[in-house]
Amino acid sequence: MGKIPDISYWQGYVAFSQDTKAETDYIIHRASCGTSRDTRFPENVAKICALNIPYGVYHYMMALSVDRAKYEAEVFFNAVAKANPAYPPTWWWADVEEPDLVWANGKALPMNPNLHAIVKAFYTRLRELVGEAHIGFYGGESIYEPYGKLSDIGFEALWFANYSKDPKSAHHLHQYTSKGTWNNRTRIDLSKIGPAGTLEMFTRASGKIEVEPVPQIDDPPVAPEQERTSKTADLYAACTSGKSWNMRSGDGTKYPSVAFMQYGDKLSLVGVSATGWVCVRKGADLLWVSPKAVTIIDGAGKPATVKAPAKGHLVRVTEPYSWNVRAGDGTGYAKLLVAYQGYEWEHVVTSVKGWYGVRLQDGRIGWITPKAAKVV
Repeated sequence: MGKIPDISYWQGYVAFSQDTKAETDYIIHRASCGTSRDTRFPENVAKICALNIPYGVYHYMMALSVDRAKYEAEVFFNAVAKANPAYPPTWWWADVEEPDLVWANGKALPMNPNLHAIVKAFYTRLRELVGEAHIGFYGGESIYEPYGKLSDIGFEALWFANYSKDPKSAHHLHQYTSKGTWNNRTRIDLSKIGPAGTLEMFTRASGKIEVEPVPQIDDPPVAPEQERTSKTADLYAACTSGKSWNMRSGDGTKYPSVAFMQYGDKLSLVGVSATGWVCVRKGADLLWVSPKAVTIIDGAGKPATVKAPAKGHLVRVTEPYSWNVRAGDGTGYAKLLVAYQGYEWEHVVTSVKGWYGVRLQDGRIGWITPKAAKVV
């Protein structure tokens, strides 16, 4: 029995030979990841076909919305079509890996509750493109059913990854190690046939399918890391009352005091909260002071007004992708957590940069770019 490796760009240059063919029963190559094509795939699939090795292709899903999932299915299809292989893959695999988790109230919560809809959209669009070709699922056993409830989508085979033991549920392929040896290489992912599968079901030709690329925007929308902010307004909060005031980590006396603002101090204004508290920039920190302590002024020292948000409104993430919630109103601040489309929190303040300050589940004030969200 030969080996079943899966490879990608991360293996670098692969020297395929007749020895490779003798060692290999079936090979699965990554064709794409997110919105990018695997740059090693065209070269490697040509060599695979030259040796007449049966092969499958997989796509690493990164979509966090239904629309993005459809787009990624097209990226996957086009990656194979543009490589123009001598013969088509026998299987197309959706690589669905566990989303990051965030802790709230002592419990780990999935950050994207829409996994089923996203995977279904990917599968449905891919099915439209590949016709009757075989489509399978790759991922953790827990993701497939206990977490994702994906069994009703229509995948024809299950390829589970578990490096410590055999999966409990019926499966067709089992990726059992990430430290296998193949083709004189080490640290290769290797799989074996599962109890529900046969080698013949993966290696037999899937029939001629049309693999003409579908029209698609070459440059999809920018990723969330390319967040941009507008120019900061020239406004300040001047301490004009009393002698010394507590500066707090949030917009109220329930938050701890972390610094002091003295009479005569003038700090850059960040915004005014729905409760009237004033957020200022003290060095690299965003701190809060009572409205009784300060007067808002412009660069010339004249009194100015800033509209505070109405109470009771929420900030909702409305855009696809994952978005960083930060400790301040800009990309230079530390990341507090990652949010997905549909997440929402209490709207606390809008900064002069336009970023939204929100109250997180643990009470901290987090900040998110207006490119990701809106007030509802």
